[in-house]
Order: sequence, then structure tokens, then C-alpha cells
Amino acid sequence: MELSSAVNLITAKIVFVLENEASLLTEVGAEINEIKLELNAIKAFLDDADRSSRVVASNETYNQWVASIRDIAYEVEDVVDEFMYHFNKQQLQQATMEG
Repeated sequence: MELSSAVNLITAKIVFVLENEASLLTEVGAEINEIKLELNAIKAFLDDADRSSRVVASNETYNQWVASIRDIAYEVEDVVDEFMYHFNKQQLQQATMEG
């Protein structure tokens, strides 16, 4: 999977979850927009890194920084997946208790 595709997937998951929760708590709307902007900035950075990887391949500091950002993006995806699992599990338990 291309890195920008993974970041797009992560962003979509986070936005989906946060927007659903935000409908319950309207005061978090500004925070959600801030998170969305930061995730878009990370995506833009990684897109640029993918396009310029041939140019700066010899810059070890840059390469390490890009690798760190990629690792963080994958860790965020794992956290979002785990959150979604627990969120859906809780929703199912509530529905079972109500029905």
C-alpha cells in the first residue's frame, strides 16, 4: 500500500469517528478541525517526501525524519483501528442491553 493511501485511510477513519462523536459534543468541533488540518499537513509532507525521495536519497537526516513520520502515521492507524474496535464493541453492547 502506498504511504499516502495509508494516510488517506487513517485520516478518513479519524475524521469519521471524530465527526460522529462531535455530533454528540458540539464543542469539540474546533479540535476536530485542528486534528484534520494536522493530519492533512502530515499527508502533504509524506506526499512531498515520496515525490522527492530520489532527489534527497543521500540526506540521512531527512530520510530518518521521513521514516519517523511514516512510523507515527502507522501507529496512529493502529490506535484508530483499536479505538474503532472498542467503540463498535461498546455500541453493540449498548444495543444488546437496550433491545
